[in-house]
Amino acid sequence: MAFDDPFVLADRRSGGEAFAGTVVETEPNRIAITAKNRRVPRPRATVRTSDPLRLAPGTKLVSPSMPAGHKAVIVSVLPEDDATLVTVEVTAGMGRARTPRPDTVPALDQHIAYLPDPGWRPKPNFPDSDRTPWTHSVTPDRPDDSGVPEDAAAEEWGHEN
Repeated sequence: MAFDDPFVLADRRSGGEAFAGTVVETEPNRIAITAKNRRVPRPRATVRTSDPLRLAPGTKLVSPSMPAGHKAVIVSVLPEDDATLVTVEVTAGMGRARTPRPDTVPALDQHIAYLPDPGWRPKPNFPDSDRTPWTHSVTPDRPDDSGVPEDAAAEEWGHEN
């Protein structure tokens, strides 16, 4: 399922299985101490959303609004008037340095969306280029529709010229 598809995201948001909103508070330089006494970056961001929400603290999240590999976990969910404040802690996708790479942590006033992490997904297995039908292939010498045969319609519909 394409989580970056706005229609898929809208469907999940309407059922409370995802949320989107504006970042109203951030702790981009927050450091946490692991069980092995290591210091690791664990930035936090609070998102204000008006979406109905059925996700609980501890839910692992992914975001189509952030670079690939970005992962977070819900720390708290607090109702506020007609909205909800969701605090998330970024756990992955920031690089290997002690300080997160630019644009890998939600910024103040940024519009962001999150949905539950579906877990491990295998990489898609596509056929070799020589086994790909002409309807799905693009070659370097013909990157557009020039690779479509003249009689493509005749092939499909059985019409003859």
